[in-house]
Amino acid sequence: MKSSGSPFSHRVDPFLGPVEFASQDRQSSNDHECARAGKEQEGDTDHDDGQTNDRHENSSQQLEHMADSPWLVLRSQPYRGLESSGGGAAIRPTVAGMDLEAALSLITGRRTNLRIDPERAVPESLIATLCEAAVWAPNHKLTEPWRFAAITGDARKNLGELAARVLVDGGVTDPARLEKTTVKYLRAPMMLVVACAPDPDPVRHAEDLAAVAAGIQNLLLAATSAGLASYWGTGLTARSAAAVEFCRFEAGSEIVAMVYLGWPKGDAPPTDRHPPVVNWVQD
Repeated sequence: MKSSGSPFSHRVDPFLGPVEFASQDRQSSNDHECARAGKEQEGDTDHDDGQTNDRHENSSQQLEHMADSPWLVLRSQPYRGLESSGGGAAIRPTVAGMDLEAALSLITGRRTNLRIDPERAVPESLIATLCEAAVWAPNHKLTEPWRFAAITGDARKNLGELAARVLVDGGVTDPARLEKTTVKYLRAPMMLVVACAPDPDPVRHAEDLAAVAAGIQNLLLAATSAGLASYWGTGLTARSAAAVEFCRFEAGSEIVAMVYLGWPKGDAPPTDRHPPVVNWVQD
């Protein structure tokens, strides 16, 4: 990790230990990133845990490489709880005696909400906690494919300018749309970009994408528990190689979510879901 002379601000998180964050301009050689072991929509998925594979065993080598790069690496430890930061509620898992009704209340109470105060910062330790919540999603073969980039400060506008260039490359010429895209990421104090690391095996990659999506749901639920508003965005920018490079992800990574995060200025409109249809197969 960078030490003296680095533009990063150092923090000792009570959960994750030493953590570095930065909100430098995109043109800086020390852009920030957060990674664990390494049109806009919502979605979630899930699958079983499994055993490690060669890619997981090689993760320590990958972390050594990232430590010499502008990446922010979150080295997690077994969860031991974290006090609330910034006015939000702490995440406190009580698996053995969890109140099912309380869990369902959190799940059904989560809303996509872009009514966010762009001027009120989200504490860095809280962002680290949200990333930690994400990495506890089910992950077949424990490949740990999730990657995170925390975009703050001037980097938000730089990301917007990149998004506008992606639209131009895609044939968009409407000046109003391009201008709106340039400033869209300034609607929140930070963007948390979540990606899936590449894998040459298409089956494994599909499983990894499912794990990352499940992790994003964990992240969004943790954000809701902390009192944050969140909005899971995707679109052309997320599918561009330029955005992957901007976030300092490995080449070939796939961005799954560009999450607007911040303190709410208002509630999201009420919504409803149809009851699930279950096929009961008994013979």
